[in-house]
Amino acid sequence: MVVGHNPSLSRFLSLLLSNHTTDKAIDLKKGAVARVDWDGRKAAVLQWCLTPKVIRSLYETAAKSSRPKTARK
Repeated sequence: MVVGHNPSLSRFLSLLLSNHTTDKAIDLKKGAVARVDWDGRKAAVLQWCLTPKVIRSLYETAAKSSRPKTARK
């Protein structure tokens, strides 16, 4: 897991994903989450990237579909 701030994080991921050929391959927005697999030898592989808008939508969908909390006695 890597946590950071832009533009450093976007540049770092771009270099990792492009095997150091470009630093403009990905542009993460504030609050974005990305999963990258890397074995340390060749270019990394972007598995998924979620924008804050998608994360918010997933959260709202999950909140609507969850059962209401009930008190146990």
